[in-house]
Formats: sequence, structure tokens, C-alpha cells
Amino acid sequence: MNIFKFSASSVAGLALALSFPSIASAEPYTPTGDDSNLRSLVTELVEQSPGASYEEMMQAVEDVAISTGTSETQVASEALAELNSQANNARIQPRSGSKPSANKAIGTSRYRGDVFYTPASTAGVNHGHSGIYSYTTKIIEANPGSGVAERSHTQVKVASGARKQYVSTSQANRNKAANRARTYLGRGYNYIFALNKTERGSMNCSQTVWAAYKNATGIDLDSNGGPGVYPSDILNSRYTKTYQTY
Repeated sequence: MNIFKFSASSVAGLALALSFPSIASAEPYTPTGDDSNLRSLVTELVEQSPGASYEEMMQAVEDVAISTGTSETQVASEALAELNSQANNARIQPRSGSKPSANKAIGTSRYRGDVFYTPASTAGVNHGHSGIYSYTTKIIEANPGSGVAERSHTQVKVASGARKQYVSTSQANRNKAANRARTYLGRGYNYIFALNKTERGSMNCSQTVWAAYKNATGIDLDSNGGPGVYPSDILNSRYTKTYQTY
């Protein structure tokens, strides 16, 4: 699952990737657990996460297991369950197989720190893309190739069904989140959405938005509390309020 492009260059750049990766041929990472289901779970996570490698996914599983005191098999199982539920979530997205056309100018935001969601599709799977307004005229978003970057609102386009939202908190908190997002500029792109609730390393689109608010203000924009934060999680957060629909 993952994610996309709304800048003037092309919608495909916002997608996790255009093709599914093969399992890496190097000697596989050895998990600390001995559950025979673990490898198959991680393999399935990789198959549904274009751009991610087996070793990267297994390492992400281990990191979460260590930080939460949960077994690696449970971490992988929960991540896969959430990923599958995301694939089935079509509440505001176009039907599976159609490709959203990002041809609408996003415009400026009402407040600094506002966020947006737009439908996006990769390999026939509808998902979404998120970004945050670092200023009312500038947007920070993470895309494959460019990683975390800031661009003018005039360079960002969204598809029909997109939502522009403010976060229900003080403007001081919104400013803190916007400033935090700017500290991520230059980071590489993270293809793993299933276990992306960290501020370390490479970042993907929803991870960038979530981490900015979580680490700067303590506000958790993940609506379902799962192991991964996806664009629709931020869209459906109790803290985000839609004020413009495209």
C-alpha cells in the first residue's frame, strides 16, 4: 500500500512504487522469535508494500517488537491486518482499478499546519496521499524519488475527492507541527507504511504528517491506533476537520 504524487511532474511519483519488489536474494535476516508463521507474514507484508525489501520489513517488525515488548509474530500479524483493511477501505475513494487524476490545484491553506488528503492509486490499489502546509502557501510532502520536500502550493495538484483539513488545536500547536515537519526536509522515502510510526530515518507521506504533530504537540492523528499510520487514518482522525472538498 502506499503512496503518490500531486506535484506538477506526475501522479505516479506519489505512489509507493510502480512495481512490486522481489524478495531480496541476500541471506535473510534472522528473527529473534521462533514462530514459523513469521516469515510468511513478513513476506506477505512485502508483497503488499511496493518498494520495500524483505530485510527492511523484518527489521521494522523487530524494532516495533522490541519497543513494545510484543512478539514479532504478533507485530507482523497486526500490521498485515491493518494493511488489508486499508485496501478494503473505499469510503471516499474511487472504485478499485480506476486511477485518480490529480488535476485540481490545491490552493492555499486556511491555517499554517493544515493537512490534506487526496485519493491516489498504485498497481490497481486505491490508497491515498497526505501532506502538511508548512506555511499557508507551502506544502511538505514525501514522495518516492524526492523524499521529504517542500514546494509551493502552485506545484501541488489533487484528485477529485480530496479533502483539505485543519487540525483542531491551537494555532501555536499547528505552528509547532509545521516547524517540526520542516526538520524532516531532505529525508529519504520510506516504502513501509505498515510499521511507520517513528520519527527516525526515511519517511513516507502520512508518517511525515503524523510525526510532525505527534512529536511537536503530542497530538496523535492516527484514527485507529494501529501499527501503521495511513493517509486515511489522518483523514478520519477526530482532530482533523474538513473545510474544503475537491
